[in-house]
Amino acid sequence: MNARKLPSGSWRARLFLGTDAAGKKHYKSFTAPTKREAERLALNYVEEHAKPDKITFGDALDQYIESKSNILSPSTLRGYRQMMVYYKPINKMDVSEIDQNAVIRFVNDFAGKHSPKTVRNAYSLLCAVIRSQIPDASFDVAMPQKKVLQYYIPQDKELKKLLAYTKSSDYDLYIAILLASVGTLRRSEVCGLYADDIKDNTVHVHQVMVKDQNFEWVMKPVPKNSSSDRYVEYPKHVITALPKLGKICNLNPDQITHHFGDVINKLELPHFRFHDLRHYAVTIMHAMGIPEAYIMERGGWKTNTVLNQVYRGTRSDFSKKYSDQTNSYFDSIL
Repeated sequence: MNARKLPSGSWRARLFLGTDAAGKKHYKSFTAPTKREAERLALNYVEEHAKPDKITFGDALDQYIESKSNILSPSTLRGYRQMMVYYKPINKMDVSEIDQNAVIRFVNDFAGKHSPKTVRNAYSLLCAVIRSQIPDASFDVAMPQKKVLQYYIPQDKELKKLLAYTKSSDYDLYIAILLASVGTLRRSEVCGLYADDIKDNTVHVHQVMVKDQNFEWVMKPVPKNSSSDRYVEYPKHVITALPKLGKICNLNPDQITHHFGDVINKLELPHFRFHDLRHYAVTIMHAMGIPEAYIMERGGWKTNTVLNQVYRGTRSDFSKKYSDQTNSYFDSIL
């Protein structure tokens, strides 16, 4: 319900009224000379006409997403819109009728067709929507156990093969691979870089390319989290390879994924994702004994939770090396 300034200088607040039988959304506008007055008119209307105890979950979900339109990132809002299909079984239910048993049934049915992570995300949004209408609502629902994901971490020879091939066949992908495998940059961060973000050997990561609610690629002026706004120092070899003007990589994140997959197949390499190049960089740093605090800083992680859960894989070549060293030591004393 946040008011926005119009070209005329007046302020307009829009209030979501609901969705009709044809699926069309309806809004009511309130215009006033000041922001505060426009929002006050909208609130007065809510107090006089709204029936918070009689609202369907579908309408409450629309209302919740609309209320976050100026707060959440475009990609998060798009994700919420995509998740709306999850709630078809309860969309027509009145929010006040969605009790503990109804939530348990929803989660149980949903868990039969979706991953534990998706179930948790759907449950979290469901609770947020209900609490937006009933602040003291509380549920106690068991979640499915998280799956331990296994990632393939590329080896040096596979990275070299990728770089040698893409340097002559797909230079934008070549740049993206360098930035990810050496500096741990994400796809969105690679696509958000400009030449002006580079000074000497240091790259300033401070904006990302994401899809908005309309599935259009846009530049988001702030990265994934506060820790992701960072400065990453690269070796001279990487800096020399980067363009000196304009965008650093002329691909969007989806194109990076598709190009990368095609090259992996063409070179007949073991299947791994572009994002696994971050795993590669982290594993190398761990193997070199780099302090965890520096790894977190370079990769843009706020806590070590992700490192502990995902990134502390051991590459097979390092694993064998350290296993041989361990066995040799004990052989010498036994």
